[in-house]
Amino acid sequence: LLQIIISESAYLIWLVQNEWKIEKEQDERRCHTANEIEARWKAAITKRLRLNWALTNKYAHRKLALQWGVVKRTWHNIHEPGNRRALKTDLFESGVIVGSSSGRHPPGRNR
Repeated sequence: LLQIIISESAYLIWLVQNEWKIEKEQDERRCHTANEIEARWKAAITKRLRLNWALTNKYAHRKLALQWGVVKRTWHNIHEPGNRRALKTDLFESGVIVGSSSGRHPPGRNR
């Protein structure tokens, strides 16, 4: 878990630094706020968690699928400060995910 957090944090630092230098032209008045950076970090960690969870699907990934127990042990202590619940239990329970497929294909493609 520490390796994941360090690599995601380093990538976010690199990304924010480049945005500030290139897009914001090193203008100190246009610096990223602490709240913005914190929200982006949380989003990156959540995205990585969901990716690891999705990679446990044995139907989609067959022999290359991650073991469910390894992912659960890796992420079991992640939680919001002040929140007693660790990970949402629905991430680790079996079931069916139902969603809408609208908007998943580029316009003009009817497959």
